[in-house]
Amino acid sequence: MPVCLAVTDLALIPNPPVSQLAFLGCGGLVSVTGVLLLASSRTSEKLQPSV
Repeated sequence: MPVCLAVTDLALIPNPPVSQLAFLGCGGLVSVTGVLLLASSRTSEKLQPSV
């Protein structure tokens, strides 16, 4: 998750508001993708039979 925080922190750079919203949107998208991938991997671990 450090990548999404780094991208979101770029919104603190003095830019026009549209650019700041773009950085926040990209950071949020990376965050949501990471959470979905983590949830998917945990679900697939539960579904696999133990050997």
